[in-house]
Amino acid sequence: MEKTKLTFVVTTMVTLTLCMVILAMVISLMVGLFDPIVDNTEIFKLIGPAFQTVIGGFIGLLVGIKLKNEDEAPNKTDPTQLLAWQILSLEKKIEEQNKNKG
Repeated sequence: MEKTKLTFVVTTMVTLTLCMVILAMVISLMVGLFDPIVDNTEIFKLIGPAFQTVIGGFIGLLVGIKLKNEDEAPNKTDPTQLLAWQILSLEKKIEEQNKNKG
């Protein structure tokens, strides 16, 4: 299997997995939100960090795959690569803010 096709297959599988995980998390959030027995503040305490962890991990994986396939010299005019670096920077800031809160 050639490298480009393998990268496409892996990226597609990761994206589909991310979509399924987020869908399952949203469904569980909605079930808990409308259940009168469950305290909504507890649901948000549990789901919030899980969303950040799952989404951050998958985005990191997708960006890693993208950057691994780029040339060794970074292309400063490529908007996709610039966006990937901005996402990584924002993830770091969010993690630092979460550490400072906890």
